[in-house]
Amino acid sequence: MSRRLLRWAGVLLATGSAIAMTMYVLAVGPDRADPRVSALGALLGLAGLALAARPDRRDGSS
Repeated sequence: MSRRLLRWAGVLLATGSAIAMTMYVLAVGPDRADPRVSALGALLGLAGLALAARPDRRDGSS
């Protein structure tokens, strides 16, 4: 897979999980939000940021 595609996938994953978590907490209220869902959203967000933050290697090595 190209690095450009991985970067955009990471950005979309991080943004999507942040939006989904915000909408969920706003819908059910912060007192009733399930901590497991929040943890899953945080892990997905971190995975997306890790994909998006991968450095570009232009020297041909992988």
